[in-house]
Amino acid sequence: MFDRLKKDGAQVRYKTKKGKVISVSNRVYRNLESALEKVYEIDSDLNVIDVNDGSRIRANKKSLTLYSKYLAKFRVSENGKLITLQKYIVKHGFYSITFDDPKYMYFMGACFEDSSGVSEIDNILEIFQPIEPMPNVKSEKGSFNVESESFTDDSMFDAVEKIHAGDDFIFCDDLGDEWADHITFNKENSNICFIHSKYGDPSTSASKLHDVVGQGIKNLGNMYFDANSMLSKLDKTFKKHYKSEKGVQTKIPRIRKGNMDDFEGYLANLLKDYKLNRSCVLCCSFLSISAIKEEFNKIKEGRPVRGNIIQILWIISSFAHAVKDMNARPIIYCAE
Repeated sequence: MFDRLKKDGAQVRYKTKKGKVISVSNRVYRNLESALEKVYEIDSDLNVIDVNDGSRIRANKKSLTLYSKYLAKFRVSENGKLITLQKYIVKHGFYSITFDDPKYMYFMGACFEDSSGVSEIDNILEIFQPIEPMPNVKSEKGSFNVESESFTDDSMFDAVEKIHAGDDFIFCDDLGDEWADHITFNKENSNICFIHSKYGDPSTSASKLHDVVGQGIKNLGNMYFDANSMLSKLDKTFKKHYKSEKGVQTKIPRIRKGNMDDFEGYLANLLKDYKLNRSCVLCCSFLSISAIKEEFNKIKEGRPVRGNIIQILWIISSFAHAVKDMNARPIIYCAE
């Protein structure tokens, strides 16, 4: 939803008690983002738990819609008209609803059944690869200054580069027109990796996972680049030094490993390799294979789990299918 608002250049406004419609501050916008990223439980009467404005799910004849006084106070512009944020969300299906039975999900205005989801749990768990440095990771990118020549050793970016130290080439593509946070090449394994990283404290957070899965799926098409596209990215991006989101120009080379004099010939040979395989990797410090396995085993046994666990199952299943449909390999780096 927020991607759509940004793409359309639609401002979020707020209707005051006096009926005046004003633009929201950055703080309010961030709070709204945070509130809508959460997973909310619903009671047996379809009321949204712990939201004290009468928020509930409406079960209509052919649809499930959302009612919220809070969301009705916000306004967005669409086709020159101001409509409530609640109406905007419902109209475009920017919400999902899961059920006690994990086979079902209501998404984008329709109900889906995935009868294979539960039977695939063991296969889904095989996607997870516990990574030794993960417990030591304290941030996604670490701290920077103008003299920095590498990512700090307690950052996820540094952990990724250590995991892939055996690869031939490692590029940092973070920020700008990025295809991934890191792209790596390995001739011996005939492999190209697109790696997307997301830091967070250990939790079974559906919102954090949804965010990084979205990045991975969005860039699947870029995994089948031609040599000219990659060489263009080399000239425009990788030959530069890393500049942080806050504008700190560091001395960290985006070419994290590899001799650029050899790259053009190397790439041509790799792309001709009939054994060439591609991996879409999510690096998630907040996920623990033991915690995920414990919750997924409850689903297999038919025991109740929280709504966010069912969402996680659907999100990971969707990621796995999307990646496999592109003839690539899905991998999730996580904590033990």
